[in-house]
Amino acid sequence: KWLPALSLFFAVATLGMPGTGNFVGEFMILFGSFQVVPVITVISTFGLVFASVYSLAMLHRAYFGK
Repeated sequence: KWLPALSLFFAVATLGMPGTGNFVGEFMILFGSFQVVPVITVISTFGLVFASVYSLAMLHRAYFGK
C-alpha cells in the first residue's frame, strides 16, 4: 500500500512544505520580490497561506471523507 503514501507526499509537496522543491521556489520568489515590491509580496504570501489551508481541507475530505 505505497500509493496512498506517495499521493500524500506529492500533495504535501504541492502545498510548498519545507523540504520539498516547491518550498524552495516559493521562498526564493517571495524573498526576491520583497526587495522590489513589498506590498505585492505580502499579498502573495497571504494568498499562498489561504491556498494551503484550502488544499489541506480538500485533501482531508478526499482521504477521510466528510
